[in-house]
Formats: sequence, C-alpha cells, structure tokens
Amino acid sequence: MLRRFIFSKVLANDLKAYAYSVCSDYHLAEDLSQEVLAKVLESKVVPLNPKALKPYAFKMLKHLYIDYLRKQNLRAEYLSTQQQLQAKYQLNNSALIDEYLVNQAFSSLNEQQREIIYLVDILGYKYREVSQMTEIPVGTVMSRLNRARAAMLAHIQNDQINL
Repeated sequence: MLRRFIFSKVLANDLKAYAYSVCSDYHLAEDLSQEVLAKVLESKVVPLNPKALKPYAFKMLKHLYIDYLRKQNLRAEYLSTQQQLQAKYQLNNSALIDEYLVNQAFSSLNEQQREIIYLVDILGYKYREVSQMTEIPVGTVMSRLNRARAAMLAHIQNDQINL
C-alpha cells in the first residue's frame, strides 16, 4: 500500500499535466487526475512497476475524459430536448388560451355584432357585400363591425376567462 502511495505521488504531477493537455480546463484536469489517483490507490490490479503504471494511469484518465464528454453530450441533448418540448408546450398552451379567449369574446357579442364579425373577419366579405346580404346600409355595417371589434378587444384585454 505504501508503495502504491509513493507511485501515486510521483504520478500526480504528470497526470495533471496530461489531463490539462487533453481537456484544456484546469479544474476538470484537477478532477480527472484526482479521480484517477483515487482509482489507482483503491485498485487491486494496478501495475507495481512505475514504467507500467504511467501508461495505465494515462489510459484510465483518457477513458474518464471520454466518459465525461459523453455525459456532457447526453446532458446537452437532454436539455435541448427538454427546452424544445417546453417551448412547444408553451406555444401550444398559449395558442389554446388565445383561441379560447377569442371564442369567449366572440360569444359575448350580441347576435348582430357576431353576424357582422363572422361575415367580414372570418369569411372575408367586403362591407358592400355584407350590406347587400344583410340588407343594412354600408355605414351601419362599418359601425357594427367597429363596435364588435372594440367589444371583443375589451373582453380579451380584461382576460375574463370563464371556465
């Protein structure tokens, strides 16, 4: 055990230098080299020859770094997927709320206003065409449409959601 401890002390500086050359991050290099040293000290199948110990430890460090990169990539993928799902849910949720508010505002209008909004804004008829269909003057169509839009907007701005 003492022999392994001495080998690990000799190995520590070389491991840190190698780890830094591999990952270019001082703190990660520290963590990786410490983890390798801990594994070397705990392991029962460690080469006792100092010449064989270095390659063994360097290989272990390289594998730990590769595992670290895999975990980072997996975390990044997970976070990306989670953010995409969250954004999709928020967009869908927001669209559903907006649709519900518009439907509720439309339903709150009186029959004449709903008819004019439906013909002009939903079906896309011109004022003159609506005037001819409903047999009311163009000015009245425009006036009702304006009042209906204002009423819907007021209803939506008040966010009066009745479930």
